Amino acid sequence: MVRGLTVLCWAVATPGLLWAAVRLLGVERGPLVQLLAFTPYVAGWSLLPVALSLALRRWWPAGVAAVAAVALIAVVAPRAFGGGSPAGGGAPRSAC
Repeated sequence: MVRGLTVLCWAVATPGLLWAAVRLLGVERGPLVQLLAFTPYVAGWSLLPVALSLALRRWWPAGVAAVAAVALIAVVAPRAFGGGSPAGGGAPRSAC
């Protein structure tokens, strides 16, 4: 039973870790580019393995899941909390 809970924690933490690795390393190719559009949802979901592992007192899976969650949130946060629109730097429009 104890080993099964540990395996469960690792099984739930691994997808978030792989997603973060693909996102941070920039190895997305082909259909992965479209799939990575769901990174904000995965970032929110990545907190679940942390909570589960901490609740079950599985410290290594909790640590790995926390690293993945922080990495994914760090990737998403600039878009969510970014500043306003950038200042335009183009040539002025001529009157017609």
